[in-house]
Amino acid sequence: MSVERAVQHTIASEPELVRSTANAVPKAWGTLAARGVLAFREIVGRPPSDVERRAIWASLWERVRRTHDAGGRATCGHAIDPGRHGICEVCGGMLLCVECARAHYCTSACGARGCVAGLCVKEVRDGLIADTFGLE
Repeated sequence: MSVERAVQHTIASEPELVRSTANAVPKAWGTLAARGVLAFREIVGRPPSDVERRAIWASLWERVRRTHDAGGRATCGHAIDPGRHGICEVCGGMLLCVECARAHYCTSACGARGCVAGLCVKEVRDGLIADTFGLE
């Protein structure tokens, strides 16, 4: 579970780095992988084991691959239903599945500031972006 939280945090807080990795910018992948490991360390309070580190890297790489498949737009890494999903304009248009959209924080500092998860996201239904923030 901590591996997934670290990956979600890294993807949400580093959308430009995810796009750079998807576009094969030199050194982007190494930086993203390192940020994933650092996120794990912050969340759990210890360095990841070899198995956990490899799981972080594998999950980050899969999400980068999906970002590449999404035309370079950062995604939450899950399948995106074109008929209904979320988009975070604060995170540069990041595409999110409905579940991730409801739980999305733009940065790790958002929760500490009292922000409410999902309120920075607009719902997309049948190609139309909602005028208001939040999902129904």
